[in-house]
Amino acid sequence: MKKLIALILCILMVIPTFAFGAPSPTLQSLRPTTNPEIMFVYASKLPEWEEILKRIELIPEVTEGFTMVEALQICLDKSYKEVTWTLAAKFTSKYEPFMLMINDEAIEKRDVSIDSDGALVTDFSEFEPGIYILCFYVKEGVK
Repeated sequence: MKKLIALILCILMVIPTFAFGAPSPTLQSLRPTTNPEIMFVYASKLPEWEEILKRIELIPEVTEGFTMVEALQICLDKSYKEVTWTLAAKFTSKYEPFMLMINDEAIEKRDVSIDSDGALVTDFSEFEPGIYILCFYVKEGVK
């Protein structure tokens, strides 16, 4: 009888451990989403990330007074007129957002619009299909 009670107590003690092992919905909601869906990975995970940062540092007049809020390597399979990016934070026009599109040949600064939900909207209609680094910037100190 004591073994049965001990077994039941052990099982009851282990059950809450499994409940806390579930993936956190909070962490999942911090991951950027796109509409339409575009394949991407975090640029900071790339082996060439340090070289990309050095290239960006060569144009301080573009990024001065702004903070990079997201950096992604994206794969454009076709030209997209409008892609909505939902990031961890919501934005308004006072953030003055823009993006840098980076490939092997160039770094291009592009304006970004903001939708009514605070998501960033980009236009890739002038870009050929391929792999790009996309860096979103917002004005420093905006609250």
